[in-house]
Amino acid sequence: MRRQLIIQSILVITAIGMAVCMLNAIWKFTLLCRRPHKESGEARVAIYRADAAILEASCRQVLAEHAGSSVTMMSEIVRKQYGDPHAQLIGTNIPSSIRELDPAEISVENNIVMIKMRPHSRDRLIYTPDTSKSYGVTHLTNGLWYFDAERDSQIKDQVANQAMQADGATAPRPDR
Repeated sequence: MRRQLIIQSILVITAIGMAVCMLNAIWKFTLLCRRPHKESGEARVAIYRADAAILEASCRQVLAEHAGSSVTMMSEIVRKQYGDPHAQLIGTNIPSSIRELDPAEISVENNIVMIKMRPHSRDRLIYTPDTSKSYGVTHLTNGLWYFDAERDSQIKDQVANQAMQADGATAPRPDR
């Protein structure tokens, strides 16, 4: 009798633990499915509509304020998704021209300002005073680059197709 009670208790505790894990997974999935930030196309339009010279000046200001340090600031929703209550928020000390882009994350490190437009995406705006290097696919102004993951993929496909054609091979046909 006692053994049966112990087994039932273990089963109940296991069931409760599994239910808690499932609820936690559902909650995290719900957070990730929200659209807190612009989709890739929306982010691209927002960046191209913005005044590149003002964005460059704003990035220069952010870099000057955080010179010599490594800082990552997140939007409120991204901070909740990552579950880091101590992460620094994107605040009013960031120029409005950058905040209007609704970035997911802003990082300052090694004399570079990187503005991620969406969480878990490669789309980003990159500023550096070092104008001798390319940091993106699209050059907006001296030192300001936009890395557009979709356009980067298209460029890589074009280069691969050109290389195959130069070798006399034909490009693979897409499935219809």
